[in-house]
Amino acid sequence: MKVAMTKGDDGVWSATVGPLKPEYYVYVFVVDGVQAQDPRNIFRVRDGQRYGSALHLAGGFTSDYAVNDVPHGTLHLVWYPSPGAENDAALVRVHAAGIRDQRGRYPVFYLLHGGGGDEDAWTTLGGRRRSWTT
Repeated sequence: MKVAMTKGDDGVWSATVGPLKPEYYVYVFVVDGVQAQDPRNIFRVRDGQRYGSALHLAGGFTSDYAVNDVPHGTLHLVWYPSPGAENDAALVRVHAAGIRDQRGRYPVFYLLHGGGGDEDAWTTLGGRRRSWTT
């Protein structure tokens, strides 16, 4: 959906949309044909090809995006030599809640990002967002 912004007498640009249903929205500003992110919104979406600002309106099925009050594990950024890439590469290792200081063998679950993603796409884009209530 394209929405035109208007400049007010006070010099502030604004637009009105909605009402919007609970959903996860990505938006950009287009200024003189160039896409720009919202400088007042710290929540971003990026996949190596697209960059935008994120807006999560809580409710309904979007509760899947909520950070719930349950035990969370610890994330560790790990750098390792990658001969195939002829450079160092990174991965994010997750220690599940309660096993951080324990020794032993644990099952491994591999999450691979899609094209354009990187090692922290799942953690920064996949649920660690703040929700706004409409």
